[in-house]
Amino acid sequence: MSLRIVKTNDERVVPTPVEKTLRDAVSSHGRAVLLVPSFAAQLAVSKALAEMGGLSLGVTVTTPSAWVKERWEVWGDGSHVIEGAPRPCARGRPRPPAPSEPPG
Repeated sequence: MSLRIVKTNDERVVPTPVEKTLRDAVSSHGRAVLLVPSFAAQLAVSKALAEMGGLSLGVTVTTPSAWVKERWEVWGDGSHVIEGAPRPCARGRPRPPAPSEPPG
């Protein structure tokens, strides 16, 4: 699996350079993964790709954290990925106080 990074100033949901890269990947590899910054972006991009000819199948749209979790579930050691508030406790460190909490 190759990695392609596409930089663009185009503000459309699926900019032309991204569309071209996805089409090339699906054509040559049969599939592609597009990482987007949020679940809302994932839904918007998935909808836009569904409306484009030839990109409704073969393209997985996901967020970086979801992509990593999926890989870990398949190839990890069986442990669970810990996120958010439980993470400092799992590492043996107390949770830092919230901005509105007094320290200590």
